[in-house]
Amino acid sequence: MTGLRGFAVVIGAVTALATGFAVGAGVARTQPPCWSHGQNASACANQPSTTNASTTATTATTSTPTSTTLSTTTGTSTSATTSTTTISTGAPTFDSETAYLDAPAPNLINATVVSTVSQFAAAIANARAGQIIDVLGSVQVPGEFTGFDRVISGGTVDVVFQPGAGFTGSTAVLAMSSRVPAVYIQNSGGWRLWGGTISNPGSGGGILVHAMPGPFTWTGFTVSNTADTCVAVYPAEGNISGLTLKGVAGTATPNLAYDPHAEKGTGIHAWNLADATGGLLEDSTIAADVLNQATGAGVEVDTGQIGPNVTLYARANHLGFAVPGTSWTGDAQSQVAGNVVQLWGGTPPGALDVKYAEGNNIQGRIVESNGVSGSASLSQSTVEYGVATGAILSNPLLSKVAYSLIDAGGVSDRLRLGTVSPLP
Repeated sequence: MTGLRGFAVVIGAVTALATGFAVGAGVARTQPPCWSHGQNASACANQPSTTNASTTATTATTSTPTSTTLSTTTGTSTSATTSTTTISTGAPTFDSETAYLDAPAPNLINATVVSTVSQFAAAIANARAGQIIDVLGSVQVPGEFTGFDRVISGGTVDVVFQPGAGFTGSTAVLAMSSRVPAVYIQNSGGWRLWGGTISNPGSGGGILVHAMPGPFTWTGFTVSNTADTCVAVYPAEGNISGLTLKGVAGTATPNLAYDPHAEKGTGIHAWNLADATGGLLEDSTIAADVLNQATGAGVEVDTGQIGPNVTLYARANHLGFAVPGTSWTGDAQSQVAGNVVQLWGGTPPGALDVKYAEGNNIQGRIVESNGVSGSASLSQSTVEYGVATGAILSNPLLSKVAYSLIDAGGVSDRLRLGTVSPLP
């Protein structure tokens, strides 16, 4: 594997737990160093910044907002303004809009049942098309699991994680260049997963996806208690195609030493999409449910690596709060954080369709595009529906604009808005 934009490769001793595992020193699977193509951490000081300047979003249509309390901040004073209206009964929700992704798990009567880590590793390594694997709650896989790294010939393997089953990563704190996720997915296709809990308190993030042909679908999972970004989808070394993810992600305990940004606390996210050179994220659907994320964004997207047919649903609840014992207070001071959907990068080769975006108890905006290059255009990308279902814009340094379409050059990035609320 080639080191590409923050994907450092460290060759060293690898301790094998079982088929598909690696712990300790080995291939480091890291997140990109900062908000700029090809730049290193020293450039992060020049990345998108928090601003109290007033900006205006232009929308095609508007809708009735929920009851929302916003703070209106100037350089010298702060006052509270409350606007209360009611959403119609038929208003979409994250759950209603993503329900079509929730295909029921298969009948397990003929499944291969696994109850230990070694049985799980062997079952995945030997799985063939049409097989169903029932993973009991006693299976908690340590280290870095890499067993999904092949394409199933002639069909699909179904894997059902029972409550309690999942991946626990490591408590060992590794050097930044040696970080590894709890689950690493690359060159994968023909897998359908249901459920599972993922944590990784010491050595890195939760789920990391690199180049793969797909199809690969994983729904109903939960990622929490990670030291680095919970779910990272990086098209390093080639395109990511046919990926469908729907799960809950958020970490209240990130290791800020793993944050490559100049302002620690702005670079570890719940979800990070397409943030690598070498390929594109294409023909994929991400339903990102964010819960209890202390730092960074709910969903960060590198627009310059978005290919055709990328669909995003995003909901964030409790986004942006202090990490005890660190400098992070929950509010970005010089860079950006606390936003449900946080865009940066260049003109997409394809198009990003944000079908649904929701914020509740967040420090930032529902959509922030301050990191988009001044020469880029998002005119082929859309936010179809956006809503605040609770407090947003709680960072007092922010202008009270819920959907900021002003890019790094100070002009509109031409992102198209559909039915969104609240409006400035």
